[in-house]
Amino acid sequence: MANTVLFSKEFVKDISEIKAAIRNKKLVVFAGAGISVDSGIPKWKELINRLQQDIDISDEMDFLEIAQVYKDGVLKKSIA
Repeated sequence: MANTVLFSKEFVKDISEIKAAIRNKKLVVFAGAGISVDSGIPKWKELINRLQQDIDISDEMDFLEIAQVYKDGVLKKSIA
């Protein structure tokens, strides 16, 4: 005997709209910044901590400054 799952009319309507958007190439997915965490990509703070350790700079800098120093120093040297 097959399991029967009943969905609300609103849910079925929402799914129909999503399917129509896919067919019409109009679907847009908005995902939060944390969506990549399950794939092993580090969170922003973890990434910055790694960069900070790699270039051995002061704890007094904020995250954006650390990222900029890394970009300006380490990445430019590796590209050149």
